Amino acid sequence: MRYFFLQRPFFRLLTPVILGSIAYLLILLVNNNIMQLQVYFLGVELYFCLGLAVLVQEGTWLVMNPVRKLKWGEELVRALRRRALVAVLIIMMVVSLAVWIYYVQGLGYRPALTELLMFCGVFGFLGGLLISLFVSHQMLTTDNEEAVQAEEALKQHISADFNHFKQGINPDLLFESLETLIVLLYSDKDQADDLLDRLAVVYRYVLGSRKQEVVDIEEELAVLQELLALFRLLPYRKIQWSSEVSMAGSIIPGTLLHVVELILRTSIVMETHDLPIRFSEDNGCYLLEYPSLEKLQDRLSNKRLAHLQERYSVYTDQPLTVFEEEGQKRIHIPILAIERS
Repeated sequence: MRYFFLQRPFFRLLTPVILGSIAYLLILLVNNNIMQLQVYFLGVELYFCLGLAVLVQEGTWLVMNPVRKLKWGEELVRALRRRALVAVLIIMMVVSLAVWIYYVQGLGYRPALTELLMFCGVFGFLGGLLISLFVSHQMLTTDNEEAVQAEEALKQHISADFNHFKQGINPDLLFESLETLIVLLYSDKDQADDLLDRLAVVYRYVLGSRKQEVVDIEEELAVLQELLALFRLLPYRKIQWSSEVSMAGSIIPGTLLHVVELILRTSIVMETHDLPIRFSEDNGCYLLEYPSLEKLQDRLSNKRLAHLQERYSVYTDQPLTVFEEEGQKRIHIPILAIERS
């Protein structure tokens, strides 16, 4: 939380001068002795009032500061009321004690009750102003912080929705396919028709499954074959796919499509050798395994799959992880056993 501006060093030095001077003027007004300003303005009484202002200010901040750590709610309101009352009582005690000592030690006689009440009233009023400013600042700051947190949460939600939408649209794949389609229209119209059919199947599945929480692995694998066939028509490394899994599990829709595309895009292109990817099961997870021949400046890491891990964390405690071992890249994808209506 940002500090109250009156608690900054410059204002902590300046505020007692202003409060002490105001208190001195008020005391002179109450005593109907304002004409003494021309003679005693810089006298001992003024310095005494300045010293009392310092005690009032520092005592008030000392009592009220712990409230800055509390959040908005009934607890904060109760704490403000309680500490404001304690601060006023401390102000009264400190002012009464200081006036008593000043009169007895400095002037040689005890102060009258009316004089004590006058000093307590004046400095209690000024202390109350400090407390009011602090409470107002505290409530305004807390309210603003909650508003900022709400805006930040909304921003993150919108950002997550946009990333999910972007992942579904996949503009890179779309534009690459359209560019290849333009070329094929001049060279091989049959392949152009094939590309359009496979692209339609992939996008129909991706966009149609956006409202589904999970899909059967069988359905995902069927669309993945269309995506692999589509990539064979694009200028990327070709994939040799092998699958050894049962068809009983479920995953979040688009998981395999996204992961396999990342594998392909981060692997070094080799026209003479296909990239072998083995898909199997391992301890309640699907396992993607392939040779680690990645580009130097574009590697597949857990960070690039963070958005998928966030979605999987809703359904399972098992992480979606990427690790490398003995020249092989391995990706663990949790198997979801969820009944869908």
